[in-house]
Amino acid sequence: MALKLLQIHYHRLDTDGFIKLQIPHAYRMLLILGGEGKCMVDGEWIPLQRGSCCLLRPGTYTAASLSTGEGLAWYDFTFEAFPYDQKPVGGSGDAGQGDKVWCGAIPEHSLAQAADLTKRLYMERDSQERVEWFRLNVVFQELLYWVMKDLGKEAVGQAKERITRIIDYMERHFQDNLTRDMLAQLAGMSPEYFSRVFRKETGRTLGEYLTNIRINHAKRELIRGQASIGWIAEYAGYGEQYYFSRKFKQEVGMSPTVYMEKQRNHVACLFPPYVDHMLALGVIPYASMMDRDHPLSSQVQRSIHLGEQEAELGERNLSQLLQIEPDLILCSQYIDPKLEARLNRIAPTFTISYKQEWRRVLGEIAVLLGKSEELEEALLRYERKCHETSTQIKSAIGEQTVALLRIHADQIRLYGGSRHSYTAPVLYGDLGLKAPDLVRRLAWDDYWASVSISHLSQLDADQLLLVVDPGCEDQLQTLMDSRNWHDIPAVKRGNIYHADYYTWMSSGILMNSMKMEEALRFLGP
Repeated sequence: MALKLLQIHYHRLDTDGFIKLQIPHAYRMLLILGGEGKCMVDGEWIPLQRGSCCLLRPGTYTAASLSTGEGLAWYDFTFEAFPYDQKPVGGSGDAGQGDKVWCGAIPEHSLAQAADLTKRLYMERDSQERVEWFRLNVVFQELLYWVMKDLGKEAVGQAKERITRIIDYMERHFQDNLTRDMLAQLAGMSPEYFSRVFRKETGRTLGEYLTNIRINHAKRELIRGQASIGWIAEYAGYGEQYYFSRKFKQEVGMSPTVYMEKQRNHVACLFPPYVDHMLALGVIPYASMMDRDHPLSSQVQRSIHLGEQEAELGERNLSQLLQIEPDLILCSQYIDPKLEARLNRIAPTFTISYKQEWRRVLGEIAVLLGKSEELEEALLRYERKCHETSTQIKSAIGEQTVALLRIHADQIRLYGGSRHSYTAPVLYGDLGLKAPDLVRRLAWDDYWASVSISHLSQLDADQLLLVVDPGCEDQLQTLMDSRNWHDIPAVKRGNIYHADYYTWMSSGILMNSMKMEEALRFLGP
């Protein structure tokens, strides 16, 4: 294909507002070398930044607008391509056959070379020598080489990025009237091109994807069971109840009312303490995340193992969940919001705050699983166990104080009185045991306080539970060899007990019951 450079212009926009560019009867290339803004092409806005490049067909209306106060700077090339009825170089990129614009971002390693060539062309643009213009055309073709070298690959990634942003927008605004034209405009694409790219990236049409988002949000509210069908129809973006019910049955295979009463047998639980609560309610998770050395792991052997920790959730786990199609997914508030959004596309996902008192967490899970009777029975059993265990321990140690010390990595942690910690709700709450003064001074309102070896001589506990993290045996030996260790009253009396790591560094109604059993074994008659 032969190319003939016609003109080069430099533009800079330093203030708010916009600049219209003349409509050429030739191809146009806009190369952005500074600032941020957007370009209107035949009524559609396309975002621009340093490295952006747009190739436009003849007769395309173009204008530019500023996004920041830094100033938008670009070079405007017009050129002819022969034969005229074929696409310009790069025109077959991501644009469809009828698209008037092809845009992408030039990688930094190519942009430096493209910028040098551009400035050279601009400086020599006024030459009247025919032979010089021949040379400039050679330079221009070299410029196009650097522009197009990686632009196709970059544009593919850019299109994927835009679709990801649009999906995030749909997740946040699913209740609104979302049209293809509006979303395409937000993506900076023509509606036809947007539809093609969206389907290519997601495997679904825009309508199918939006329906899936709305139906999953509706499912969440139906599972909660606290709102009317009419309210849920409005909330999910359907407005009219009859239309929502018809659409829901079409997608799910049952009416909203039947779905609301349906037993949740396939529950994926990503947070180990919530696996504990499910087991206490008589429900074995369909899929779960739990350390294989955890005391409760034997009770979830029939469960699909997704990994050990919610924090490790990754692509492999998401693929597993997509394949097994759970009815709902349980996780904590610590889950990454982007991951939560992706989980919600697989099944209705419930994030339950771990910071609240564990009985409230258990209650929330019971409501979601439809296990109200089992909840009452589990709490009654637990309260009975609390009373019996507390009575036995107090009969043995009376008003003696009890503390828990943990050897963790390079820290010695003295566990405090916070009702949200692993230990305090059981030791100082359910069992009603007395905390030593050092715990009250340093850590009563916290989960724990880091203490130095020199602090330990002040630990006025009569009874001491010691938890050692796996792999911290050397730190324990260093501690036990220190003089301060032997000054602790509980150590002098021989009242020190090596407590199980998983039992005391876990929570949930079953693990709390195991804490009581171990405390009774150490401190009871």
